[in-house]
Amino acid sequence: MALLFVALVLRAGMLWQYGGGLAEDRDNYRHIAAQIVAGNGFVDPVALTPTAYRPPLYPLFLAAILACGGSNMAIGLAQLLLGMATVVFTVLCGQHLRLGRASFAAGLFVAFDPLLLHQTTLVMTETLAAFLAVLMLWLCLKQPSPIRNFSVGLVFGLSCLCRPTFWAFGALAGALWCLHCVRARSAVREHRWANLCGTLALLAGLFLSVAPWGIRNALVMGRPVMTTTHGGYTLLLAHNPAYTRAVVEQPWGAVWEGAALEEWSVALENELARENPALDLAHMTSAVELTRDAWMRRRALDYIRNEPLIAVRSGLTLLGRFWSVIPLATKNAPISPAIRLLIATWYTAVLIALVCGACRILRGDWRSWVSLFTLIAGFTLVHSLYWADMRMRTPLVPAIALIAAACLTNKAPSHSDE
Repeated sequence: MALLFVALVLRAGMLWQYGGGLAEDRDNYRHIAAQIVAGNGFVDPVALTPTAYRPPLYPLFLAAILACGGSNMAIGLAQLLLGMATVVFTVLCGQHLRLGRASFAAGLFVAFDPLLLHQTTLVMTETLAAFLAVLMLWLCLKQPSPIRNFSVGLVFGLSCLCRPTFWAFGALAGALWCLHCVRARSAVREHRWANLCGTLALLAGLFLSVAPWGIRNALVMGRPVMTTTHGGYTLLLAHNPAYTRAVVEQPWGAVWEGAALEEWSVALENELARENPALDLAHMTSAVELTRDAWMRRRALDYIRNEPLIAVRSGLTLLGRFWSVIPLATKNAPISPAIRLLIATWYTAVLIALVCGACRILRGDWRSWVSLFTLIAGFTLVHSLYWADMRMRTPLVPAIALIAAACLTNKAPSHSDE
């Protein structure tokens, strides 16, 4: 209860001090939600044509709040509750992993995490994604059963509908499962049947959650998009000559913003306008959206193939931004030196604890921790190629906190059920 009170006070304080950020809509999530509430469906708020540019779950979450007459503060309160629930499930995961009192340390790490606190005051997916991530981890740690496996598939699917990056976690987990099946091919028939039933239950939950999105896109977009049409842009954003000049070839800490970024964006739209048919924003339709995504992906992949050494250096800058301990100050979002130092001190300590905790886990029964390490690895791999900054690792905060808390135990932790 004390831990929940701390999480409540911190998030309420952030909303009281910085709640004005909820009025912003950087990624058009609220605008899409407003169109849903108005009965226009999941459409682009400018072109008013069906879109798959943003993942659907968070706009639907906002639409539910708006449909009930909620305001900006209602969104903030909903995210406050999600943040508190994230703390609770982090502690529950720690108890499954036999962290003992260190479970509450993991919850404390999540309660105080600067990224999660900041995202409480923004209309963005991170708060919901972090909650779904820890809920999924909690389900993965429970004793296997058909209902549990179905729930894992369902929550995993919802996570992918919130942040498509979770698909990388699913791909890695699936590869590990296939490897396990190959190694256990001599298992008795009863075990094989149990594994098959569990797998089918998981796939049923996954299908139930993600199939409506793919079917909807096939019907109104002309293609069964299971992720979004935003991937090509985020890939191109990190692999183009302008980014190379502004970040890759500059000292660490360089930020691509202002006039340089605006010039690149204008040049990109001008180039798209010269395509036949035109693919610029002024000619946006569902078909144009799909074609733009494919066009940007091809352009980025061509740049990677033609400049492999620069692509490697770009990947290193992306990883550095993803795992940075200090937020990069920009003209649009200035941060005082004192706050930057405080955040840097916090994350330096947490990441050191993460390394120490990982070493301790690997000396014990590490198998119970595979889902946590797989989640972290999946996000890291994706953001070594696609656009990245500190914010992108927010869904990993509970997993990072649990592994970091493992360094506070007296012995190598293990699972209580296996």
